[in-house]
Amino acid sequence: MRGTGASFGIATAITVKTFPAPPTATIFSYNWQLSASEAARAFATYQSFVLTADLPPEFGAEIVLTPGNVQGNVTVGLAGGWYLPFEQLNATLKPLLDKLPAQTREPSFDTGDYLHSAVNLAGGSLDTSSAPDGTDTFYAKSLMTPEASPISDKALEAWMEVLANEGFNAPVVSCRPPRTF
Repeated sequence: MRGTGASFGIATAITVKTFPAPPTATIFSYNWQLSASEAARAFATYQSFVLTADLPPEFGAEIVLTPGNVQGNVTVGLAGGWYLPFEQLNATLKPLLDKLPAQTREPSFDTGDYLHSAVNLAGGSLDTSSAPDGTDTFYAKSLMTPEASPISDKALEAWMEVLANEGFNAPVVSCRPPRTF
């Protein structure tokens, strides 16, 4: 909110603009098991892709990095939503996928209408009537990298080495609160 400074603000009115739901939606997931150096190159390739490709606003994606299946590896996931006809997704991602190593497993695609995608992204249900959402004490920090100075190759190498080795034995905790049905 503008004008609230370091204090707080009180919303007295909210104006929203709605848009028609897209006629189709696809939730996608691509996955790789890569060495730390391969993961660094893959991340650099993705970083370059999103900075240079003319991506439509109907494309939303994230990179998910976790310790790999063996120490020294990193699991790299590319997941997201596509809100145009499915056939156009592969054409949009082809320049990226052509530069990445072979995938560890076949990509997954879940295509339906917009509401179906919302259910998928919510973990399987939009029903909040059975119980209120649980208290979530999970803390996350979003790191933003300026477009003018992307993450350097040296920093990517160091990051992936830590994730692949020191991070291999670190506990991974789900960020979703348990659901009660």
